[in-house]
Amino acid sequence: MRSRPRSAGLPGRRPDTTWGRALRDRHHRRRLRRRSSRRDPAGFGRHTSDTIWALVEKMLEGDAEAALVLNDAIEEGVSSGKTTFMKIRSGGYYKHVGGQVVKGRRVGATRTLVEGSDKVQEGQFAAVTPGRQIVLFGVTERWEQGPITGHRRPEVLGRPAVPIYGPGRHAKKGYLSRYKIGDTAEYDAYNLVYFGKITSITAKRVTIDKGSHHSRKAVLTIEGFNSKNWDPENVTKGLKRNREWSD
Repeated sequence: MRSRPRSAGLPGRRPDTTWGRALRDRHHRRRLRRRSSRRDPAGFGRHTSDTIWALVEKMLEGDAEAALVLNDAIEEGVSSGKTTFMKIRSGGYYKHVGGQVVKGRRVGATRTLVEGSDKVQEGQFAAVTPGRQIVLFGVTERWEQGPITGHRRPEVLGRPAVPIYGPGRHAKKGYLSRYKIGDTAEYDAYNLVYFGKITSITAKRVTIDKGSHHSRKAVLTIEGFNSKNWDPENVTKGLKRNREWSD
């Protein structure tokens, strides 16, 4: 029985070795990628990043259907190079399972995520380019104040007039917030809103420098960063709130 020929230029290595299998797999992926690209310019039958951003522009213009199409497109997958498009999920909540209580403390318990608490936030998305930027976009429900119908008190001695507003309503509006390394972002809030400079962006986390605080950095998940910084006017509103609390 004839033995298989040795690989050219690599004495002692055979195609059925680990190196040979890895080489064949790599060539197979290249061939598959070429065929998919010829069949569909987006590659692998998925959407391109240009398609996603076109849908985002329509969403920001007030197209209600664009958000639904955007949700389906991201779920099907996006061919976008280093940028990852994802849906935002809620953090969920945990409970302790098992263990026993010793002197009033539970020992040996397992921290388990409660099933169903980690849900997808409808209409909220993120596009993360590690080492470069994170873009938060989607649709949220906001309160729209009604038009001014009159004034309760006219302007007197430099005091501003008190307007009377008509009925307001809840309306769904699109938003888009873009953060790059070095930009200012919120990492915590209590009475005051705390901001810092973004120092690192990865596929799963955003690191913010706290400055002179005890812990020099805050590490937020993509979901946590989105919950604090989705509003494009977040920094302006936060600084205004800090001034009001300080006065």
